[in-house]
Amino acid sequence: MTAKDMLASLIAMGGAHRLDDFAGCLAEYTDPVSGGCGGLDLWEHPPGGQGATAIFMLNMLKHFDLAGMDPLGS
Repeated sequence: MTAKDMLASLIAMGGAHRLDDFAGCLAEYTDPVSGGCGGLDLWEHPPGGQGATAIFMLNMLKHFDLAGMDPLGS
């Protein structure tokens, strides 16, 4: 039922999808990766994407005193 609902929505937006396009989709269980900064934790499931980039950036930022920096950079 979910695939049919998705298909109807995609076709309504001009998509050329078919029900067969969803038949071969499989999910995998993965172990998430995480990173944090300033009391915030960010979790991402592989393979990496924008979430992995955000985790990388947070890991870089934790080496700086962000609270003590001027937010306008002056």
